[in-house]
Amino acid sequence: MVDLLQNTNLLNHVSVFLKRINTHFNHISSACHGIIFDQPLLYKANQIITSEPLESDVKKAVVRLGGFHTEMSFMGDIGYIMSDSGLHEILSVIYAEKAVSHMLSGKAINFQGT
Repeated sequence: MVDLLQNTNLLNHVSVFLKRINTHFNHISSACHGIIFDQPLLYKANQIITSEPLESDVKKAVVRLGGFHTEMSFMGDIGYIMSDSGLHEILSVIYAEKAVSHMLSGKAINFQGT
């Protein structure tokens, strides 16, 4: 498996993808288009879109975080906000201690239903 975060050509790959998808949407006369990325690629795509000139068609792209990464981020936020509330201790009665730590960090998500 290729580690995309360590790939030095990642910005080029994402940029080419954004331009190709933009060409496709221009062909079908779409005013704007949405693209779903996972977390590391979303960061790079936002970097590319914000660095484009104002008149660029790439600015029409609306990028958002995919559902799985949104859920992971949400669970991590809940774990952070509720860290001193006793939620960890309550969940530790039902689940194993390490499992609760992973759940509240957003790293233990069951994605079989997605």
